[in-house]
Amino acid sequence: MTKLGVNVPKVIQKMTSREPELRDLYSRLLEMLQDYSSVVGRVPPLLLPVMQPFIGRVEEALSPGLTSLSWTALNTERFLQNVYVALKDLDLVAKMAKDLLDCRIGRLLGAMSSCHLLVLPEDSSVSAQDLLLQTGSLVQAAAVTLSWQSQQVERYVYELIEELKRKMKTVETVNLETRCLSCLPCRFYNLIGQLCYRSTEALVKATRSSLEALRRRLHVSKKQPHFSSSLVSSSSGAQPAPPPPLLTTSIQLAIPNMVLRPSLDDIQSVVNKLVGVVLSVTKDVPLWTYSHLQYKQQQAEQAAGRSGGEDVAVKPGCCERWTDSWLNTKTSAGQ
Repeated sequence: MTKLGVNVPKVIQKMTSREPELRDLYSRLLEMLQDYSSVVGRVPPLLLPVMQPFIGRVEEALSPGLTSLSWTALNTERFLQNVYVALKDLDLVAKMAKDLLDCRIGRLLGAMSSCHLLVLPEDSSVSAQDLLLQTGSLVQAAAVTLSWQSQQVERYVYELIEELKRKMKTVETVNLETRCLSCLPCRFYNLIGQLCYRSTEALVKATRSSLEALRRRLHVSKKQPHFSSSLVSSSSGAQPAPPPPLLTTSIQLAIPNMVLRPSLDDIQSVVNKLVGVVLSVTKDVPLWTYSHLQYKQQQAEQAAGRSGGEDVAVKPGCCERWTDSWLNTKTSAGQ
C-alpha cells in the first residue's frame, strides 16, 4: 500500500511491526479455546447441568475477549491468566466429580447389576427342594449386600453434591431462575433422580439376568443330540455335550401306574416359588429419600389438579424452596 502511494494508518503500521507477537498471541488464544473444549468435553453428560456454575466462571473470564479486548490491547496476558485460572478450577472440580461418579457410584452400580441371585449347577442335577432352599439362603444374603450397596450409592450421591456445593461461591448457590429444571436446586434434584433410576435399573438387571439364567438352564433344545457323555468325550467333534437336567426326578412303580416324583405340578410349583424368591430380593432394599419426595410431589400436583378442575393443566412449580432445604438437611445429616 505504501508503494502505491496510499496512506497507511499508524495502527496498521504498528500491527505490522508486531506481526510475530500477534501470531504468537493468536496461537495461544487458539490453544486456550482448545483446552477449554477439551476440559468441558471430559465432563460426563450427567454432570453437565450441575457443573454450569464452574463452566460459567470460564465463560465469564472469556467474555472480555469477546467484548472489550482487541489485538492492540495491553492486558491480553492478564486475560489469558484469568481464563486459565478459571479453567484449572473447572478441570479440578470435573476430575473430582468424575472420579466420584465412576469409581464409587459407577463401581457399586456395576456390582449391583452383576449380582447372582441363583446358583445353578452346570454339570449335575439337584433336587427341587434343595434348589429352593439354596436359593432362599442366597437371596437373603444378596438382599443384605444389595441393600448396603444401594444405600452406599445414595450416600455417595449426596457426598458428590456436597463437594460441588462446597466449591461453589456464595453467589453461585443463590437461585436466580424462576423456571423448574433451570435452577441449581432442581439440577441437583434431577441428578439424584437419574442416579436413583440407575440404581433401580441395576436391581432390575440383576433380577432379570438371574431369571434368564434359570430359563436357559431349564430349557432343553429339541436339536440337542441324545447320546452319552462317553461318546461325546471320545468323539473328535466340536459340539459340546448337553448339560444334564437341572432338577432330579424319579419314576416310581405304583401298580398299576408309573408315578413321576416330584410330579410336573410339583416342579411347576417349585419353579414358581423360585421366581417369587428371586423377585423378593428387592423388598428389603430401602427406597431412596428421592423416591419418597417424588411421591409427595406427585400427590401435591394431583391435589392441585383436582382443586383446579380437570381441564386445568398441572404445571409443576420451581422446586427451589423444598429441594434446597431438603439437600441442606441430607448433606448436614451425612456429615
